[in-house]
Amino acid sequence: MPRDAAPESTDVLCESCGYRLNGLPPSGNCPECGQPVAASTTESPRHLPAWEGLPGKRGRTIWEVLRSPDRFFRTLSLHDDTCRSRRFALLFLAIASLFSAKTIVYHYLVTVFLSVPPPWLPPIWVLIAILPFLLFGCWYGLLELVIYLTAAEGKFWGLRMPRGIVRRVIHYWTPHVALASVVMSFVPLAYLLMLASNNRAGLYMAEYLYVLSGMVVVAAIYLFKTYWVAMKAIMYGNAAPFGEAKTDWNAKVPRGQELKTEE
Repeated sequence: MPRDAAPESTDVLCESCGYRLNGLPPSGNCPECGQPVAASTTESPRHLPAWEGLPGKRGRTIWEVLRSPDRFFRTLSLHDDTCRSRRFALLFLAIASLFSAKTIVYHYLVTVFLSVPPPWLPPIWVLIAILPFLLFGCWYGLLELVIYLTAAEGKFWGLRMPRGIVRRVIHYWTPHVALASVVMSFVPLAYLLMLASNNRAGLYMAEYLYVLSGMVVVAAIYLFKTYWVAMKAIMYGNAAPFGEAKTDWNAKVPRGQELKTEE
């Protein structure tokens, strides 16, 4: 059983601690943590990312997500329209699939160079032709599973994390998947180049496998950490229009609880 019922979509939460701010004036402070009410409402930093709001500067979104994911997701406007964010995700899942396929192909070439190719893999040309598409489907399906489980766990713990908003946030998290895939691909490529230039490099096959396995673990930790940063940033988030349209504060309060703003 969940600890508490998840807040309604009309509830206004303190984005610092999750306290319900319904009925409190924007000029006041949160009774739970003391943060200004306005910081979660009329002065919320949440806004559209450059990918959606600045067509001429869409590349800025990639830099912001990778440089400071915590800041990016704490200022990302929250709504369930995923038309544009899905295109963003498809781009980076394609990059991740391409470089993941390269990692597998490079590793396969390493085993061929050392005359120990696994007998169950198809010829190299088949791998090159089908792997990117197969991996793209795997990445997409895995992210949809993550979205479903995240929304379900949020509901269990009494957090307002609807699937549409979680999906939008996960879409903007995908550059981290692409980055991990790109970095991973350099490990078998580097060893393959060593084998091509030094006959004794084959003696270090065990070390290569240790490094490759270690990179898989590091990549998994990195992806989980950045995922967790993104989810923490939206646990108590209020949906638009506060961060982008700056509409009337009373419009977000249930009928009968309108606020009396100061003159």
